[in-house]
Amino acid sequence: MPLSKPLDNGMERAIRIIKTKLKVCGGFRSQQGADTFMQLHSIVDTAKKNQISRYKTLLAITKLHVEENTIPKK
Repeated sequence: MPLSKPLDNGMERAIRIIKTKLKVCGGFRSQQGADTFMQLHSIVDTAKKNQISRYKTLLAITKLHVEENTIPKK
């Protein structure tokens, strides 16, 4: 029986970009910025894992955001 738990390399890769961002920039300017970064990172990472174009995923998100903010609300 192994003495240590096996590593979850996928999870480690998923958080590596966050640690790099913290080291390079020192963090986020606001909680909203951190939340937005995490949401986008989560969506793009999921697209990558499902072999969907990350570029097309970001375009789709941008298109939805623009449409949401240009449609008159009733």
